[in-house]
Amino acid sequence: MRGPKPPVVELSPEVRHELEALLRRRSLPQQLALRARIVLAAADGQNNSQIARSLNLETDTVRLWRNRWLSFAFIPLSDLSLDERLSDVPRSGRPIQITAENAAKSLPSPVKLPKTLAAPFPNGLAVKSPTKSSSVAFCPRFHRAMPRACSKRGSQTASEPLLAHPTQG
Repeated sequence: MRGPKPPVVELSPEVRHELEALLRRRSLPQQLALRARIVLAAADGQNNSQIARSLNLETDTVRLWRNRWLSFAFIPLSDLSLDERLSDVPRSGRPIQITAENAAKSLPSPVKLPKTLAAPFPNGLAVKSPTKSSSVAFCPRFHRAMPRACSKRGSQTASEPLLAHPTQG
């Protein structure tokens, strides 16, 4: 074969057994499973192109995980687990400042239609009645009925029944 030979990955029977057990887990994230398959294929003597072709990956991805595995080769399993060896390196940059609670508080509340504009149906949808078609328009951009003053160009009048989410209240 042409080109440089990739570095050889040698696995002890204990590490090979651990990697195969890792692949048999039912709740293993797919990223870790893919990386374990890369390491096992590299240990079986396949080159980066063969591994990339068989796993439908880029050669650079296979090269990255082969080299990353080799960089941890001299650290015993008791100090660095397989999950830690196969997981992503923490990203650089500023830590996240927005918590899930703050994000939920900052979301806008859903728009509620007045009871005069919606009649509920058993399937959970509502049909807007064509009352005061001059003052209410359906805005396709926002997918909801809006007062005529707020609507954008190209909005449709409410002279036809329109589907909407059910009103609460």
